[in-house]
Amino acid sequence: MSTTDKKHGFVPVKHMTGGTIRSREYHVDSSNTPGIFVGDLVILESDGNIAAAAAAQGVNVIGVAIGTYDVNRTPTANNYLAASTEGYVQVVDDPMVIFRVQEDGVGTSGFDAHLAIGHHADHVAGTGSTTTGISGHTVNSDSTDEQLECVGLYETSDNAWTDTYTEVLVLINEHHYKAASASI
Repeated sequence: MSTTDKKHGFVPVKHMTGGTIRSREYHVDSSNTPGIFVGDLVILESDGNIAAAAAAQGVNVIGVAIGTYDVNRTPTANNYLAASTEGYVQVVDDPMVIFRVQEDGVGTSGFDAHLAIGHHADHVAGTGSTTTGISGHTVNSDSTDEQLECVGLYETSDNAWTDTYTEVLVLINEHHYKAASASI
């Protein structure tokens, strides 16, 4: 069962239309804070750079970071781009990509059953690991805000809707490249 807290951020799983999951490179300027980890939701700033998305910040997400590079486009040593560091990030920015993400394990889960499908929630911008470079972002399962839309349960033998740290499948609902849908 998913009773262990194993944060990994957002992991691309499949494309809604069966297409290939692709990424694009985005620039990060030295004003980035806190830093960008693999699996972080990221936003497009007004200057064209990207930054890690704060939880429930009310702006559209551009996608999910899947790789980090220094200013010379060399992969970063620990798979994250430290705060206040200029560089580049590979981002899955297609609004039709489904991601798996862990629930935060706090509060009353809004994802207790198959009834969760179609419902919305925000993410929690947890701190990533500077050892592994993996994101600490999770889904805030007891929120009803619009940032993410639940599309299913991540099907494994040790994962269930009633677990504390359920792995769910989500679409980015408040996405830079599409209009948000209403929760059911």
